[in-house]
Amino acid sequence: IDLIRTEIDGYDFSVQASNYDSISWDFGDGQFSNQDSIFHQYQINQQYNVLLSVYSKNNCQKIEFNYNIDTYNVSEIESIQFDTNVYPNPSSRFFHVNIEENSSILVFNLEGKKILETTKDKTFQLDLNGLKNGVYFIRIINHKGVKNLKIIKNE
Repeated sequence: IDLIRTEIDGYDFSVQASNYDSISWDFGDGQFSNQDSIFHQYQINQQYNVLLSVYSKNNCQKIEFNYNIDTYNVSEIESIQFDTNVYPNPSSRFFHVNIEENSSILVFNLEGKKILETTKDKTFQLDLNGLKNGVYFIRIINHKGVKNLKIIKNE
């Protein structure tokens, strides 16, 4: 089963399997599909529970897969005026994040999956130990607005 976030704020859902008779997608927003591969675009940025049901007549089975998707557009850079910086970038593990005040911190991978959420004030150290090398996005939310920053984890 593949789930890929596209550059146009949607998702490509596809089943790469055999030996099944039919499938059913429930995208969690009132939309459904029975196609093996489909592009789906969400109208509201929020968290959705996607349910994939795979049916097999031969074995009289129904197998279900659940996915939680956070659709906030992490690739969009917003021009909010508050001082924040992240260094070093790129880094192999630790990123120092300077923020002005109490803020919610969310970290997303390239697929838009939220991998970390915390609340911090002032400077803190973000530890990405255990995560694969690649591009991640930090979303900082406080009373002044939202700011997104791109970071790169490498060896």
